[in-house]
Amino acid sequence: MFQGQGPSYLGFRLEQHEEREDDNSKIWHDIIMPDGKMVSLDHSPYEWMTPHTFQQYVLFYKEHKRFPDRRDIDSNGPLHDEDLDRLMM
Repeated sequence: MFQGQGPSYLGFRLEQHEEREDDNSKIWHDIIMPDGKMVSLDHSPYEWMTPHTFQQYVLFYKEHKRFPDRRDIDSNGPLHDEDLDRLMM
């Protein structure tokens, strides 16, 4: 996958950054809004987000005026790609 500036969709842009430590690595997922504001997403830090999932986050935002998070799937953990698939059905 990519690190740094990624795909754009409907004026939103995805950025992902990998943070490596001695015993693990985590991936942080941020969306840059059309107005330039950065929003961190509640997405698993152990998987790269696909362009398809990024588009689903944007479409959810357009419909609900907020990004989805763990409350939407009644979970204690962050969202995964398959969670967005279920939310967008």
